[in-house]
Amino acid sequence: MSPSDTQIIAVPYAWPHDATFSPQTAALLLIDMQRDLCSEGEYMDQQGYDISAIKDLITPLQRLLHAFRAAGLAVYHIRHGA
Repeated sequence: MSPSDTQIIAVPYAWPHDATFSPQTAALLLIDMQRDLCSEGEYMDQQGYDISAIKDLITPLQRLLHAFRAAGLAVYHIRHGA
């Protein structure tokens, strides 16, 4: 693979960023929030991991997800595994 095959041309924000928030530049990315990793009785819980911190995130993330969808902003879900 040549360097041109692996590089993405981009124009970064000027620094310091002015903290603007627009549908063209904002998205919500939720990673690994499926039942196996977040729910009592599921895989991570069965393996003995403390999932309390993850469970505490669910309600705030649901509110944030609802707000992004209501505003018409992009939402992406990435899940563990193939």
